[in-house]
Amino acid sequence: MDKTIEQLITELAALRRRNAELETAASQHLRETEKSRQAFLEIEKRYERLLSAESRLIQAEKMASLGVLSAGVAHEIKNPLAIILQGIELLEVSLRREDFGDVLAMMKDAVFRASKITKDMLTFSRESTPEVAEIDLANVIDETFSFVDHIFSLKQIRIARNFPHGLPKVKVDANQMKQVFINLLTNAAEAMPEGGTITLSAESTENIRNRKIIRIIITDTGHGISAEDRQRVFDPFYTTRKKSGGTGLGLSVVKGIIEKHRGDIKIENGACGGTRVIIELPCNTDESPREVTE
Repeated sequence: MDKTIEQLITELAALRRRNAELETAASQHLRETEKSRQAFLEIEKRYERLLSAESRLIQAEKMASLGVLSAGVAHEIKNPLAIILQGIELLEVSLRREDFGDVLAMMKDAVFRASKITKDMLTFSRESTPEVAEIDLANVIDETFSFVDHIFSLKQIRIARNFPHGLPKVKVDANQMKQVFINLLTNAAEAMPEGGTITLSAESTENIRNRKIIRIIITDTGHGISAEDRQRVFDPFYTTRKKSGGTGLGLSVVKGIIEKHRGDIKIENGACGGTRVIIELPCNTDESPREVTE
């Protein structure tokens, strides 16, 4: 049966109402979509600001570490330069003889040593582009010693090193790893004002999640760490060395660097006294660090 005009008008009105409802819903959806887009953009901006602030924090702590090391570096450079000066004075005396080859070799070694110290310091201090690569962690630790050798010699601290051959390489930023070890070794030295021993060991093993890792353990023979300090030691600006000018950022930055490399770090008292720092870094080179920034 054909529909009446009244029925058609009623259906048309209903269709118009439905169309208006759909237009209203579509408009609301567009507004919500725009709000979501704006919220996402705001989150992106805040994340970028967070990364920038974190980068400045790492650089600030790096420069603070350099402040601690600067006196020792001056001491390290002073000695090679004194050798060069002595060599020049000897050359002035023995210039007419043919037996000054050893003197020249001594001077050359001293110059190379001073050059290496200044080059290492400049490399460490600059705000460089991240360079994540597969590296031998033992070599990085060995290179770190050039920054802290003077502290160990002045405080009569002995280094015991127990690194097995053939450790797997890890994918890290070598410059940031140096910052980690400089901080931890300096802290260990500060805990032993009367001298002592720092032991560094490493092993290839698996963690509780059955992931292959390298575990580095740094142990000192200092005064240990209290329960209160152990709970807060990674908090930003918390320091037990206020009198010596400590900023309290060092271990916070260290923890951030280790976690960015998908690793773990913990600090505990050693079984025979002193402090024990345990670092675990993954050996899975297919898994890159999380946004490692300088």
